[in-house]
Amino acid sequence: MLLPPVRHSPLLLTGLLTLTLALYLRGLFGGFLFDDYPNIVDNDFLLYLDGSWQSWKNAAFSSGAGLLRRPVSMLSFALNAYFAGMDPATFKLFNVFIHLLSGVLAYRLALLLIPLLATRNGAATQLSTTSQRLLALLVAAAWLLHPLHVSNVLYVVQRMNLLAALFTLAALLCYTVMRHRQLAGTTGSGWQLLGFACFSLLALLSKENGALIPFFVLVIELFAFRFAAASPVHRSMVRWGLALCAGAPAVFAIVYMVCNPEWLLSGYSTRDFDLMERLLTQARVLWHYLLWTFIPNIHWMGLYHDDIAYSKSLTTPWSTLPALLGLAGLMIAGWRTRNAAPGLYFAIAWLLVGHALESTVIPLEMVFEHRQYLPMYGVFLGLVAALAMPLQGRPKLALWLSLAILLALSLLTAQRSWLWGDSLRLMQVTAQDHPRSPRSVYDAGRALLDQPGSADDRRQRALAGRDYFSRAMQLSPTYVHPAASMVMTYQHEAAVPAALMADLTHRTAHMQRLSPLPVLLVIRAAAHKQLQIAPEAMAALVNATLGNPSTDNLSRGLVLTNYGNYLATAANDPQAAIGVTLAAIELEPRYALFQLNAAYLAERLGQPQLAAQHLANTELLDRIGEYRDEIAALREKLNAKDP
Repeated sequence: MLLPPVRHSPLLLTGLLTLTLALYLRGLFGGFLFDDYPNIVDNDFLLYLDGSWQSWKNAAFSSGAGLLRRPVSMLSFALNAYFAGMDPATFKLFNVFIHLLSGVLAYRLALLLIPLLATRNGAATQLSTTSQRLLALLVAAAWLLHPLHVSNVLYVVQRMNLLAALFTLAALLCYTVMRHRQLAGTTGSGWQLLGFACFSLLALLSKENGALIPFFVLVIELFAFRFAAASPVHRSMVRWGLALCAGAPAVFAIVYMVCNPEWLLSGYSTRDFDLMERLLTQARVLWHYLLWTFIPNIHWMGLYHDDIAYSKSLTTPWSTLPALLGLAGLMIAGWRTRNAAPGLYFAIAWLLVGHALESTVIPLEMVFEHRQYLPMYGVFLGLVAALAMPLQGRPKLALWLSLAILLALSLLTAQRSWLWGDSLRLMQVTAQDHPRSPRSVYDAGRALLDQPGSADDRRQRALAGRDYFSRAMQLSPTYVHPAASMVMTYQHEAAVPAALMADLTHRTAHMQRLSPLPVLLVIRAAAHKQLQIAPEAMAALVNATLGNPSTDNLSRGLVLTNYGNYLATAANDPQAAIGVTLAAIELEPRYALFQLNAAYLAERLGQPQLAAQHLANTELLDRIGEYRDEIAALREKLNAKDP
């Protein structure tokens, strides 16, 4: 027996879930972050849900992320917003419950796989039912309580990743149960097959990582079931089924990318790294993920890891070649021990499959902690199974070692959850831990500016924020956000320094993946006369934004229509303003806001018929009622002027 006998494992699982919930409760009260805003907070389809079928459909497909637009994840956000409003705590609590449910599935899957993986040279380790349950509970506990997952669970938009992992585990559990029933000669596995198909589809519609399910199945077959079957016919069915589900999509993807390289390479045009640099860097990043997994120092963790240098060659930085050789050595060692300790190679294979989509050729950002969420589970599962034999006969050592590890993980998760419970505290500590991360340093300053308070308080925070923005600007010569925020600290002061505006304009022109939001904030503040910016400096900033190759037509239209507001108010040039606004309409004629701004400007210029025409266009395009009140107010104003 590996561990001392303990009864009532359901009670232990319930206690584990309760502990996990308690640890995360402290982190529910932080605000929305980063990608939460475009996907949730500023998503009009979530803000203006009216309960109709069309509004739910619009919300489900309102994400621009991924080929399939992740409708299951977006629908979950819509349900959150509709029934509980835009309180970030309710969104985060929903994420925590998904994490807990995944923990239950992780336990059940480990319970079925550990006896198959805890073998040596084909001979199964003699584990009692109690030991199997406790080992499975250990796997689930280490995974649920790990502090690296805090940035996945409490970062609202990562529900996409959480749901994909949840449905992946559900699909793999269905498959594993089905294979156990086949080996036992039990009929009725059709329900498991149906469940596998349905959960696989749900995972894919939550996030593209669901496409990895056939490859996780392949890992389970290779190292757990080893294609065992009750008959040669069943063995052939398993092999051909896997070849169809895993091999065919893989071959298709490779052939497509070889025949259409521009599909892949075009994504790198807006990145500051190329394909080879990404592949070389990912070898080092995988070791970072493993380091954070086994030595969970929370000061190494953070929302951003843009302080990890890119690998420019095999020797720059020097750790690139050792990282590649280390991965090769890991795979060779796993292969050589595949019979003596199949759990070890299972862990390695699961890790590589789990990162196959987001850590290889696709031009995504280099590092995010959530990418280790599901891969970590397989690593723990394989290692626990591999250690079952060496620790056989040492139950007290196994018990105390397990308790010590879980206690340490719990304390670290509690500390990190506490950090995430306050956005300002999180950002400031993260900036201290990652002083060479431009994003982390910038976010610390931005969090200062976003705090409520009196005018004097805001002024003091603006001055303190300048230090963060200045440091972030020094760390990255093309990062627009800190420069734009530095400009915003001059609200209600004298004119913004010309040198600062020139620097912002330069960054705007040269940033490879430009977000228009910081520029829009500057233009809007100037339009409301909160910033004093020279007209020629504003024109240069607008032209730099429009000229950036990564700026799409909608972003150009938003910049133009806001620039039109600036010309009409701050520059007092309504004639130029309507020309700019009409240019925005020409770029995106079906965008309601542009039509509404044109109506406002036409009314101001004394052209009621033109204003009424643009107002009618606005009403026609405003399908979700976002501008219902503005339309009614302007129509009333026009009717009052009509004799």
